Order: sequence, then C-alpha cells, then structure tokens
Amino acid sequence: MSKPIRATVVILVAGLAIIAPLVRAQKAGQPDPRPWRIVFNSERDGHGEIYVMDPDGANQQRLTHTPGKRKGGWRPCWSPDRTRIAFASNREGNPEIYVIDADGSNAHRLTHTAGKGRGSEQPRWSPDGKRIAFESNQDGNWNICVMDADGSNVQRLTHTTGKDSDGPRWSPDGKRITFESNQDGNWNIYVMDANGSNVQRLTHTKGRGKESVSHDWSPDGRRIAFESNREGNPEIYVMDADGSNVHRLTHTPGKRVGSVQPDWSPDGKGIAFGSNRDGKSKNWRANFEIYVMDADGSNVQRLTFNQAWDLHPDW
Repeated sequence: MSKPIRATVVILVAGLAIIAPLVRAQKAGQPDPRPWRIVFNSERDGHGEIYVMDPDGANQQRLTHTPGKRKGGWRPCWSPDRTRIAFASNREGNPEIYVIDADGSNAHRLTHTAGKGRGSEQPRWSPDGKRIAFESNQDGNWNICVMDADGSNVQRLTHTTGKDSDGPRWSPDGKRITFESNQDGNWNIYVMDANGSNVQRLTHTKGRGKESVSHDWSPDGRRIAFESNREGNPEIYVMDADGSNVHRLTHTPGKRVGSVQPDWSPDGKGIAFGSNRDGKSKNWRANFEIYVMDADGSNVQRLTFNQAWDLHPDW
C-alpha cells in the first residue's frame, strides 16, 4: 500500500510544481482583480468636488467636501493599488496637490508651492506608486516636476521658456513621461525619459488655435489616446506610442460640441472621456458629462446625467 501512496504524492507534487508557475504567470499578466471605479470631478453641487462611480455609472458618491466659495478639487487620479486618490485643490489658497483615501477620508496636503499666484496641479502616480509627477509654476513658468509619494524630494524635469503642463502621464513601465507643451508654438504632446532627458515631440498639430492635449497611455504601453481639435471641434484620437499611425475615434455631432480627456480602462478594452454631445447650453463647459466607449471608438455610453459639468475621469 505504501508504494502507490508514495507514487501518488510524487505525482501530485510534480503536478503542483508545473501548475504553480503558470498560476503565478497568469496572475502577473492579469489586470487588478479588484473592482474598478471611475473617479472624476463635478460641479453638480455648486463647485468642483471629487466623486467616484462604478464603470456603468452606478453608485455615484461624493468624496470631498471643500469649505468656502470658489474652492474645490479637480483632476483626480487613482494610486496604482486603488487605495488612494491624488487631486488638485485650492481649498487653502493657491492650487496644491492633496491625497485622500479611496473612501474620501484622511485628506492631507503634499505640495507647498511658495509665492503668490503659484501652484501645483495635475498629479499622476508612477506605476510603482512611489512617485507622483505633476505640473508646477513654482519657478515662474509651468514645468513638469516629480516628487516622492509623500510629497518629499521634489525635482523639476523640464526647463522650457514655454509652458509644459496640462497633465504628465507615466508610461506603464515607468520609464517615460508624456506631457503637453507649447514650447514650439502650438500645444502638442511630448515624451521624455523619466529623469527629464531625451525629450521628443509626438504630435505635430499645426494651425492657429489648433492643439493636441489631454492624453493617456494604453495599459500595454503601445498606444496613446489624446484629445485634439486638429479637424475642428475637440475629438478623441489614438496613436502608436512613437506618434505614428494616428486615427480618430470619436465623431461628435453638432456645433460647439466635442469629446475630451480620454482615459483608458485598466484592461485596455474601454476609454472613458468627457463630452457635451447631448447638451443644449451655449456655455461650452455647462453640459459636459462622462462617457465610455470601446477602445476602437464604438459602443459609446453615457454615465452621468447632470445640469452641471462632469469631467476629468480616471479609471
């Protein structure tokens, strides 16, 4: 009896030895298994505050309650582990970067930008969660900076006479940072190494008032979705990570309408964005809502329904 038992144990152990690496590899290659939620900011309650909702628009909840008139929070983004949210706020005066827990608790300030009229905005966590890229005019012009996730060790990465701002984004491998700049005249998207070296221009949008701005990397690092008004009103486009193979995803019907601020879903299958395609107001910003679509631009669905605007989604 002992021999068959020993043989069975050997087979089981051998089988586990084969299966275990496959399980580990599968988990390593899968997106975060925890439920994804979309964080965004909205003026539905009078001024900009941070909200979250499920990917289908359900369970919308307000996270921040900023005291004071004309005070609020904007441009929220999730930490890689989905436990914290960084955002910009002028709750204490000039715009600064704050962080809260995922339920809105434990708010604390990360940046302390010196000087009247100075500020720091547009935070974005590195893929490993150890650093945050952001824009700041602490030295005069707006430039891209990075800091440790606790707000320490601030370093300036760009040094241009124009403006380098409106949203730095880390590549999924953490080796590069894209950002928007008007250093060559029009607003276009640039990429640099994570230490600020090797700056390269990715988009070449030309024409008076034309620009390519708000953007986001696909989770596999192969593509970048971005907003551009190169063909008229703002629309969402996608390009390869080297700036090639540009094609348009949205075709927003109507005058003075557009689709803006794309943000890829963690599995790469969908893109959240803002649009006023269903609004009736003459105010450009008044009826912006959050939508989602498949990564190829199909299957557009509206998630928010408010008279005030909902913008800046982060998935």
